[in-house]
Amino acid sequence: RTLSAFGTVDILVNVVGGSWGETFKAGPLMELTENDLIEAYRVNLVTMFQCSVAVVPVMKKQGKGSIINIASIAGRAPSPDSPAYGAAKAGVINMTQSMAASWGPEVRVNVIAVGGIETPHRPRWSESSAAMYTAPGTSSALGRLGTPEEHAGTVVWLASDYAGYITGECIDANGGTRR
Repeated sequence: RTLSAFGTVDILVNVVGGSWGETFKAGPLMELTENDLIEAYRVNLVTMFQCSVAVVPVMKKQGKGSIINIASIAGRAPSPDSPAYGAAKAGVINMTQSMAASWGPEVRVNVIAVGGIETPHRPRWSESSAAMYTAPGTSSALGRLGTPEEHAGTVVWLASDYAGYITGECIDANGGTRR
C-alpha cells in the first residue's frame, strides 16, 4: 500500500516488540518456558525481519533506502529479570548488522538501543523501574527517563543524508545508562 500511495519506500523504522510482562513472561531464566522464549523472538525479532525483507527489493531497485531498527539496552548486556526479551533484542542488533552487510550499498541498516522511555503507552513506570533511571547515583548519567521526541530525533538523523556513511551500527540512546 505504501508503494502504491507514495511511489517509493525510502525509510522503514521498525519499532516492534513488547516489554516483558505485557506480551510475554519475564522472570528468572529457570522459570521461563520454551514458549516464552519463542514468543519473545516472534514479537521482537521475527516481526522486524518480516517488515525489513518486505521493503528491501523496492529500496534496492530505487538504489537507496534506510532501515532503522529499535532495540533496547537489554540487548546490549545481560538482564537477569528479562533474559528472553534481552536475547531477542540482542538478536535485533545482530540481525541489523547482517542486514547491513547483505543489503549495502543501496540500503543502509542501523539500530538504536534505547533506554527507559516515558511514553503514553507506558505512562506510569513502577517506582522501582523509574528509580533505576532517576534516583541519585543510579545507572543513568542524565538521571531521568528519555522522551519519545528525543528518540525520534535520533531516528530522523539516522534516516537523513547526514548519516549517509553509517550502516551496521548500534547507537545507544539511553541517557548514559550503564547496566
